[in-house]
Amino acid sequence: MILDPENELSRQQVVDAVLMGRFLERFGDHSTSVARRMAYLVSGITPPSPSES
Repeated sequence: MILDPENELSRQQVVDAVLMGRFLERFGDHSTSVARRMAYLVSGITPPSPSES
């Protein structure tokens, strides 16, 4: 989308799109952290980390 030559985006629009992607990734990371903590509070067992799966 950003690199498509048919889109005539300004520099500010490109920067905004890149930052939005970055912030959405951080939001997903925080959501995963909250879900892992809730699973621990409910079950008392630490869920495996994504790298262990």
